Order: sequence, then structure tokens, then C-alpha cells
Amino acid sequence: MEDTPKILQVHLVESDEKPTGVGEPPVPPVAPALANAIFCCYGEAVSGDADPVGMSV
Repeated sequence: MEDTPKILQVHLVESDEKPTGVGEPPVPPVAPALANAIFCCYGEAVSGDADPVGMSV
């Protein structure tokens, strides 16, 4: 984690193509980041059937 950049820059490029969705790439890291934040705050890992945000997939 020490090697992760402190600032992330995103550049949107104008195009005549149909939109493809700019929001999808950041979605996959959300769950592990949330689990790590919970662990840092409470000292307990989220595991098993735990659902910290009350959502089911």
C-alpha cells in the first residue's frame, strides 16, 4: 500500500463515439477497500456471510 499513488489522475477524451461508461473501472476495488477500512477501524476482518453495507448480490 505504500507504493500506491497519493493522487490518481483521470483524463476524459472527447470523441464522437457512443459513451462506453467512465464509471466502471473504479468499481471492482470498492469491496476490498471497504473490507480493509472496516478492519482498520474495528480490528476485525469481514468474512463469511458478513454484509457490511446491507446489500445482497
